Formats: sequence, C-alpha cells, structure tokens
Amino acid sequence: MIIIPTMMVFTFFPFLILLLELGTGVNSSELVDLYSEVFPSLNDVVSMSRLSSLVYEFRSRHNFTCVDFPSSHELITKDVSCEMYLHDETLGTQALLVLNKKERYIAIVFSGTDDIRTSLEDANMFTKPFGNNSTVRLDDHTDDPYKMVRVHAGFNKGIFSFGIWEKIYSKITGLLRQNPSFRLWTTGHSLGAANAILTATAFATLDHNREVLSVNFGSPQTGNLYWRDYFSVNTSPLTNNLGIWRVVLASDLIARLPEYLYRMYQ
Repeated sequence: MIIIPTMMVFTFFPFLILLLELGTGVNSSELVDLYSEVFPSLNDVVSMSRLSSLVYEFRSRHNFTCVDFPSSHELITKDVSCEMYLHDETLGTQALLVLNKKERYIAIVFSGTDDIRTSLEDANMFTKPFGNNSTVRLDDHTDDPYKMVRVHAGFNKGIFSFGIWEKIYSKITGLLRQNPSFRLWTTGHSLGAANAILTATAFATLDHNREVLSVNFGSPQTGNLYWRDYFSVNTSPLTNNLGIWRVVLASDLIARLPEYLYRMYQ
C-alpha cells in the first residue's frame, strides 16, 4: 500500500478543528494534574500537522541540509528554523529537527516511508524490547507483566540503529541547554508517527523532569498489549512528563496494523 499523499491525508482538518474546539472547551489543566492527560491545544496540533506535511517535501532532494531549508513556506513561519536534517535511505528514517522561537518549542519531525506495506511485512515486523539495550530502555518495573513489553522491531530499528538516535539526542540536548524553557515535541505521519512515539518515550524515560509531547497522525500500532498497558495512568512512571496523542481517521487501516502480530507475540 503506497502512502496517501500527505496533503490528501490532512484534508480532514475541518473535522479535526471541530473536535479540538470541543475538547478544549474546558481547560483540561484545571481538571487533571497528569501531563499525559492534558489535551494539546488546537494551535499545537495544527503546528505539528504542518511540520509533518512539510518534511515529505525534502525526501527526493539528495544531499538536502538545513542550508537548503526554505526561508518562507506556506506551512511554516519565519520563526521556524531548521536545526538538523537526516535521511537514512536504507532504513527509510527521515527526521527534521526544528526550533520555533516565537512559540518556544523544539520539534523532532519524522516522515513515513515510500511504502508502508514493505515496512510492515518485512522480517522486522517481529517484536523486541524497547530501546537500544543500553542507554535507552523502559524503567524497571517490579510487576512480571511489564517484562513482556515489546515494540515493533522495525520501528525500533528505525530509531536506535546506525547512530540515528545518538545524532538526534546529541542535537536536542544541546538545543535544550541553550533554550531550557522551550517545549519538546515529536510528530510525524504514518511510519513517521510511530518513530515519533518511540522517540518521545525515549526522551521522557531519560529525563523525568522534561515534559515531552507527541502529536502524531495515522500511526500504526507500535507495540503489544503490555506496551499499551505500560502507559496506563495508574501505573506508568511517565504520566507526569509524557503526553502521546494519536490523530487517526476512522477509516484508516494503517492505524489498526499490525494487531494480529502483537496478539501472536504477547
């Protein structure tokens, strides 16, 4: 299945805006103390959707760097600066790091691959423990069920191999030292949305004092049922600093995949 062109995916904006306006009619921060349950603002979601669309435009441009980043574009404002761009064509991982001085955020933006079906059907569809088995892993949990947490091996590899995570982490930590009050966001569409979720989880796990927000679009399922349960507000150590919001079209098949595999490999 070829990924639907991004601008077509985001034609549901009017419905999304209506939903968010209804959801933000009450100030959620007044009702809950957990960061994981604070509904993102409409402005935050629209900003992330524009960046998720923008990153696709650079895929076919070989040797693209931040020097080539457009100074003006309909999807961004002059306040957005490119801080790093990487594209591993072997893995299909494509990441754009931007900084917005006006809205005071740093965002890691991932795109999907050219063919999501290829990514879902290859051998890396099997599951594995989250992270890189050294510096990045889930917090230890005393309950036996959490030892069964697994994520999609292909998605995990797309972040934690070939030095991709190390490059992103090094650049982001440097930007945060220079801008300690800026918010840290991750976003992406389709396979990029899965990359965004794993990356947000990694940052939130490494620094419990840093709030991390992931607003993503059309994400496939990233892990098994124990992975889902790990983020439960009743038990997760990340409820105070990690917010993950998946925006999904009701008829989007990709967002329901690959459920059958995770049932097999629980």
